[in-house]
Amino acid sequence: MENIFDIIEKSNLHDRLNDLGGQYVIVGRLGLHAVTNAEEINWGERVVTVGGDTDFPRLRENGTIRDLDTLVCSVNTEVVDEYKKTIVRAIGNEVVASVFGLHQYEKNRRGLLDFTGSRYSDNEGNNDRYEVKADVN
Repeated sequence: MENIFDIIEKSNLHDRLNDLGGQYVIVGRLGLHAVTNAEEINWGERVVTVGGDTDFPRLRENGTIRDLDTLVCSVNTEVVDEYKKTIVRAIGNEVVASVFGLHQYEKNRRGLLDFTGSRYSDNEGNNDRYEVKADVN
């Protein structure tokens, strides 16, 4: 089974994303797996290095393709879209590109009994899942 870390390395994904000039963070199961199996963590550069023997299959046990959950540190949807396009161009057929940005505080501030939600879609725009949670702001 293909290792997702090998796919990311072969595609030069991090170089491509760094060329966009903003900040991003790989989160979710992939990010957690990288941190918990890190060979080195450089806090100053914000880089997690995994060893060549670190394996994380591209396919889940149930046969579905893993998400590459990526937080783009921007409130600008055009910037977030550019990160998603870059991921899809680099490895879009290998993973489900789940890319999201930040919400402006003033536009997102709600009352104690309000809820916020997020919709996630795959590379073709099909809805994968929804998250709804109580807003604690």
